[in-house]
Amino acid sequence: MICKHCQTDNPPAVFYCSGCGAPIPKKSNAVAVILLGLVGFAAVAVFVALVTDKPQTAQEAIARATPAPVATEKPQKITLAVYERLEMGMSYSAVVALIGPGREMGRNKAAGYETVLYQWDAGLLASVTLMFQNGKLIQRNQFGLR
Repeated sequence: MICKHCQTDNPPAVFYCSGCGAPIPKKSNAVAVILLGLVGFAAVAVFVALVTDKPQTAQEAIARATPAPVATEKPQKITLAVYERLEMGMSYSAVVALIGPGREMGRNKAAGYETVLYQWDAGLLASVTLMFQNGKLIQRNQFGLR
């Protein structure tokens, strides 16, 4: 930056002229601040759009309006034998009828697939984790069942 008092060429981040000691005025960063604000606003808008879970099809709207399945029988205690009865392709409502509702741990929608991860506590240091894709069981894991 050139000093307007003595015309000395100073490096960019100095506060005082190296030739005469006069204060060097700061350049206004208004454009940078406005651009940063716009980028921040755009980032928040994209984040909100991604997080907001709006139904995109009539089928999704109906699925969202349908209440969560309720077990008609008292769920069984989750044992290894009960866990082995869980078959790939079972619906979430069939699983709930067998072992009760799980705690949703995560949900993702991409490329026409909705994947939901549920967990069940099955006693001290025992748990079951099931993954459903479009309402059908696709993966199961257990820890500590007997």
